[in-house]
Amino acid sequence: DETYVGGSREGKRGRGAEDKTLVAVAVETNGKTMGRARFQTISSTSREDLHGFIYVHVASGALVHTDGLASYDRLKEYRHAPRKKSKENPDVLPRVHIVVANLKMWLRGTYNRLPAKHLQRYMDEFTFRFNRRWNLSSIFSILFCRCLTTQTITFADLTR
Repeated sequence: DETYVGGSREGKRGRGAEDKTLVAVAVETNGKTMGRARFQTISSTSREDLHGFIYVHVASGALVHTDGLASYDRLKEYRHAPRKKSKENPDVLPRVHIVVANLKMWLRGTYNRLPAKHLQRYMDEFTFRFNRRWNLSSIFSILFCRCLTTQTITFADLTR
């Protein structure tokens, strides 16, 4: 699915979301529970942008459920199962919507200001925490190892 994040106007979408950032979202599921999540800022809901996100973050041959947006059509390397909204099924992607709501709540509660140019880094932090939520004891050691093996980002690089 995709969502708008950030900006100064709460709840605005589409034409009212000029100051918000468009984000593609994928949530792994086995049908009962949620697994890992992935977020990526994208420039539009075009077929090119959404397919690019899926090709990077979803294993080839996986079953992909979408909300039926035309841009998701023709996913050649995947089994695609679009879900249509109805009276009986008003929320076609409930797990994705739960994860998006958690992301937005976490961002509002953690950061006073959310510049769009740093949004991907904030979402990467949320993803790291979310994907390890069942193994909290390992978060520090994994993060420590990554800090030792990752190239340092200077303040100049961060604010560029």
